Amino acid sequence: MTPGLVRSPGLMRGRTQRAASSVVSGMTGIRASALLILVVGASPAWGAREPEWEVSVAGQGGLAGEMMGFGAVAHALWTPSRYWAAGGLVDVMYLSGGGDLAGTRATYQVALLSTYVAGVGQLRLPLGAWMPFLELGLGGVVVSRLENLNNQCSENSGVSPSVAGGVEVRLSDNLALGARGGGRLSSAGRSCPTIANGPASAGPDFVLLSASAGVHVRW
Repeated sequence: MTPGLVRSPGLMRGRTQRAASSVVSGMTGIRASALLILVVGASPAWGAREPEWEVSVAGQGGLAGEMMGFGAVAHALWTPSRYWAAGGLVDVMYLSGGGDLAGTRATYQVALLSTYVAGVGQLRLPLGAWMPFLELGLGGVVVSRLENLNNQCSENSGVSPSVAGGVEVRLSDNLALGARGGGRLSSAGRSCPTIANGPASAGPDFVLLSASAGVHVRW
C-alpha cells in the first residue's frame, strides 16, 4: 500500500467536515436573515408605518345664546404617535339673530362671521377602527360684522381658548369619517353703550357651542 493511499481516508474526512461546517454556517445565516426580515417587517417604524399627517374638513352648526349659525372647520395635524397629535385649526362660523330693543317696540338684527385660528393638541385612544379624542386649543378669534340693524353693540376680536371631543371611524389606512363637538368664544368681548333703559341691544353669547361631521385623510 502506498503512502498516498494510507492518507486518503483522513483527507476525505477533513474535506467532509469542512463541507458540513460550511452548510451549517450557511443555514444559520439564512435563519438569521429570515428572522431579521420578520422583525423589520413587524416593526411599525419599518413595516406598516402609521400615517404621520392628517387633514380633515367638516361642516358644522353652532349656537351662541339666541344666535344660531353654520360654518366649516378644518384641521391639519402631525400624528407621530397613535395616541397624540398636534397642529392647526381654522374654524369659521356664520351667526345671525335678533330681538327686541330694550324699552321700545323696535327690533334689532345682527349677523356676523366669527373666525377662529388656533394651535391644537389631541389626546387619542385607538380602539380598533374607532378612535375617540380630546382636543385643547388656544388661538385668536376675529369677528366681522355682516349685518347690523338697530344694533349699537359691537363684538371684539382677541384671544380665545377652545375645548372639543369627538371620534373618528377608520374606513381604511388613509381615510376616516369623524364627528366632533366643542366650544370656544364667539368673540373676545362686547362693547355696548348704556342708556336709561339698559343696553341699546345685544349680540351672541360669548360661548359658542358647535357640532361637526366630516372626512379625514391620512398619509
